[in-house]
Amino acid sequence: MVQLFDSGTIIFIRPEAKDEGIFQCNAINEHGTSTTINVNLREAMLGAFPSGEDTVRQIAVGHSVKLPCIPPTSVQKAEIRWVLKDTKTGKIEAINLNNRMTMDLEGNLYITAFQQSDFQNGRSYVCMAINNFVRQTTSALGIVLQPAESFSTDDTIPPHYLWASHWGIFGMLGESIKLKCIFGGNPTPEIHWESNTGTIPDSRRTMSQGGQELRITHLREEDCANNWERTLFTAKPYWTEGGEPKDIETSIGASATFYCNASGDPQPELEWYINGVRLKDSQHPTVKSARFLKPDNHNITIINLEESDVMVLQCNASNIFGYVYADFYLNVRGVGTYRSEKNICGHLKLGKNLATNWSLHREYSDSDD
Repeated sequence: MVQLFDSGTIIFIRPEAKDEGIFQCNAINEHGTSTTINVNLREAMLGAFPSGEDTVRQIAVGHSVKLPCIPPTSVQKAEIRWVLKDTKTGKIEAINLNNRMTMDLEGNLYITAFQQSDFQNGRSYVCMAINNFVRQTTSALGIVLQPAESFSTDDTIPPHYLWASHWGIFGMLGESIKLKCIFGGNPTPEIHWESNTGTIPDSRRTMSQGGQELRITHLREEDCANNWERTLFTAKPYWTEGGEPKDIETSIGASATFYCNASGDPQPELEWYINGVRLKDSQHPTVKSARFLKPDNHNITIINLEESDVMVLQCNASNIFGYVYADFYLNVRGVGTYRSEKNICGHLKLGKNLATNWSLHREYSDSDD
């Protein structure tokens, strides 16, 4: 790992597993500390499916069947596909999904009404996991499906539930959501979607695979009132109007008020930092003085400003779906003035003689990605 000269950029020449961790860039001089958001460095990888022999299953014609797929560990998340594999030549062919042969959102394959042609001349059904980042693919054991002899091809099977999107799916406001339900039956059932109240405009919803999949784009707050079954509408944090803190440059004796406010669902929690240190842990003399006022969690005011009050502040608003982060400064002009400009970590600096460093925490969490 090297840091570029006169820059906050670090480069990993040959990344290894030991390089994993949460990194944060700090720009420091005598006037304060500016910090970036955390950067979670993970080693991209794709595990393997268990080894063994292909299996053979006998399926009654007209009946439904589920072919399970438990993907291996993958960083980033693997893409799941089902293919047909020739057991003699190893040649594979993609399976075209439709309303009779479909995949749930967890990667399991369903045949809603098994037909003689699904025997596929003895080719096996194989689940594949693909990590596009590392350009690696791994395959599960194959499953060969054979028609059972004792059932008629004319068996009529009433519609029956096979799979549906789980209760409590979260849809982010402004983004898209995909819902799916799968029913078996012979002949193949037709799928229809309904809501308790209201409708989603056709311009924002699309159906696929015979109506099994419903995609709603550009989610709005009013969509929540439609009460689409199995769906909860949420929002990752975003700055409210005027809620993103700004830099303040002022003079000795004046006052400065910083305002930080964000919204989301659930409501984000706010946390303030002074020079990269949590406000509650800060030992900055200004914070300990009677001139430092915090009437509520959204406001910080410093009155009767002095030159020594120069500092860099941070405000982080987070919920379980994400965060917004602001890095901003207070510059108090005295007899001389401090030059302010962007620092080499991507935020601001005050004055000269700036030093940068990267702090590393070996423990990491997916929520910091």
